[in-house]
Amino acid sequence: MVICFLLFIKKKPNCKLLGIDISSDAITKTKMKGFRASKVNITQDNLSELGNFDYIIMSEIIEHLPNPEKVILDVKKITRKKIIITTPNIAFILF
Repeated sequence: MVICFLLFIKKKPNCKLLGIDISSDAITKTKMKGFRASKVNITQDNLSELGNFDYIIMSEIIEHLPNPEKVILDVKKITRKKIIITTPNIAFILF
């Protein structure tokens, strides 16, 4: 999932991107596409070691976190401008 956002944002001028994921496979695939990527467990790792970012996109992860409020506060510390959080919308799943 991280690759989709990175491919979209890559088209914007002056963007330096970093994808993070807990999955080693996702990180490998992201790196194969030519992006910087790091394996990070956002509930346990020290996020400040990643540096600071203008924008952070948290795509469909918040519902999987045991303590989402803590993670958002930790992410806020390394965000200069905005945090974008997306969640699944099951109203649009067709059966």
